[in-house]
Amino acid sequence: MNPAVEQLQRWHDHPDEFVADIWPEVLLDREKWAWQRKFLLDIATEDRVAVRSGRTVGKTSALVFVILWWLLTRSPDALILVTANSQDQLKDANWRQCSKWVGKMPEGLREAFEITSDHIFLKGIDGCYATARTASKERPEVVQGLNAKYMLVLVDEASGVDEIVFDHIVGSLGSINAKMVLTGNPTRNSGFFYDAFHRMAGRFKSMRVNCEDVPSASGHIEDIIVRHGKESNAYRVHVLGEFPTYDDDTVMPLELVEAAQKRDIEPIKTVMPVWGLDVARFGNCKTALVKRFGNWVPKDGVKTWSKRDTMEIAGIVMGEYEATLIADKPAIVMVDAIGIGAGVADRLLELGLPTGVINVGEMPSGKDGRFLNLRAELWWRAREWLEQRTSKIDSPALAGELTLPTYSYTSNGKIRIESKEDMMARAIPSPDMADAFVLTFAGADRRKDHDLYEKRPPRYWANKLTAWAA
Repeated sequence: MNPAVEQLQRWHDHPDEFVADIWPEVLLDREKWAWQRKFLLDIATEDRVAVRSGRTVGKTSALVFVILWWLLTRSPDALILVTANSQDQLKDANWRQCSKWVGKMPEGLREAFEITSDHIFLKGIDGCYATARTASKERPEVVQGLNAKYMLVLVDEASGVDEIVFDHIVGSLGSINAKMVLTGNPTRNSGFFYDAFHRMAGRFKSMRVNCEDVPSASGHIEDIIVRHGKESNAYRVHVLGEFPTYDDDTVMPLELVEAAQKRDIEPIKTVMPVWGLDVARFGNCKTALVKRFGNWVPKDGVKTWSKRDTMEIAGIVMGEYEATLIADKPAIVMVDAIGIGAGVADRLLELGLPTGVINVGEMPSGKDGRFLNLRAELWWRAREWLEQRTSKIDSPALAGELTLPTYSYTSNGKIRIESKEDMMARAIPSPDMADAFVLTFAGADRRKDHDLYEKRPPRYWANKLTAWAA
């Protein structure tokens, strides 16, 4: 028998031996390899596999091993659909890792694969390939129409994939040899992924991967503890690989925030930006500026500064404003006037910036009586913004802070948001960026066709004329 054929036959039912032969360095990380090996063997023997895990445990590389093993050992009748709830996850994570591991294959085998932006082909074999297709509620049909003798469906970050997408996927698994694999962080207590570990537990071979059992994830664990605390839902989901509990009453559930990070949306151009400025009041707090462009907060739209006095902060914000293109200048800069924030707001008004001054400790603007104060109302407006499927946050730092505060009800039933002081008392960092972000909901979005200049205070133009004359 041809040695190559004999080797492929050996690998057919032993994906762990395939990985060990091709990438022996993987075995050096024993704890990570222990769960990856079990995962590979489960896929070889089961037709439904579900893995919930923390982050940085080697999940993406394990999926790559599965893809390459399946194509090699099931050709010429192998087909793989790889899907996730965001294009970033598919292209920036999964496909980038595919290129990395193919590049590490021995010469001769490496050349057998061709990788494009959304396909992995086994050269010279028609119809044997893996395809990446983003799963969305709006276009569930993209996962349909695929069929092969050896059909494999890999759903990454499955907790965020909508039910209707799974309906289409299950409908495509008609072959006797078809398999479905679900992986991801368990971010919500509902949906198909949740059911795979509960209501449909008897149908799936399931596994949980805990970051605490993978030494190489220690840095990630420390980051989560510092940012969120060990008792948080973030720790449960992204370290322990457990589904969240919401008995801590977080204002912004992890599910909402992570969904806003992963969406593929276009910024809405019909409104002018709104800036929120939260001025530091305590020694360990930071002054934070957040720029919201309608439905979008870009990564570079979140900035912080430490240990700056009133005049310095005003000068920095003025510099940000002057450096901003006219089309992107804010309709208003909302400043919380509590403490030294009042002094900063006064100086910004003096400099001619379109500045809105509020006190979040005052009465809410709404008449429904739901909120204790304006701060609670603004946090709830921000939560409702996150609930929209058109909102997006590109700043991981801001996203991390949004999940920190909790809410409770007063004796007369009003919603109260946990104060910075109370959060710091339980060793939770002050959510300075998050507070700046919610301030943007105190200023109504202005349309882009609004005359930018007609609202400038007279002092603004006086300053401009003085500068030009000089």
